[in-house]
Amino acid sequence: MYVKTKDANGPDFLQFLQQKSYKVNKDKTKFGRVKQTLQGIFGGLGIFGVLVVVLALMLFSFYLQLMIARSKDNLQLLLVLGYSPNWLSKNVSRRFIPVYIFVVLIAVAFTQLMQWAFHHFAMFDREELSTPLHWSVFAVAVFLVILSLVTNYRMVKKLLYKMV
Repeated sequence: MYVKTKDANGPDFLQFLQQKSYKVNKDKTKFGRVKQTLQGIFGGLGIFGVLVVVLALMLFSFYLQLMIARSKDNLQLLLVLGYSPNWLSKNVSRRFIPVYIFVVLIAVAFTQLMQWAFHHFAMFDREELSTPLHWSVFAVAVFLVILSLVTNYRMVKKLLYKMV
């Protein structure tokens, strides 16, 4: 029996064949199994990447907490002089904007370099893969900067209100 399909390497099709115990030419479905393995590897790398980003954000917030703890006397003096915790929170949080933007820009530049290298050296400039990064990469970068700023602003504000 012959079966004609658009994608003989689709994971669903291969699973169907395996469930029904159908015998197939292994050369025709070899790429599908490799594709499944690679998808699993890249999924694991994606999860690892998210964990690294979360740990980096936590590291920045711990550093900010350390900086506030070290300058607690100065901040309390500013609060006694009449500066509002909101104003101080904004100014302390603003000091880290260039750092966040620099780190994210370096990460995006490195990602673009890796994309270009993969497209040029591994894919040999084939048209299936584009050299420029997808717009979602830039959206995630902006989201991470905004997330860092908002969380650090809220954390600084909370720490300053504890000092009052």
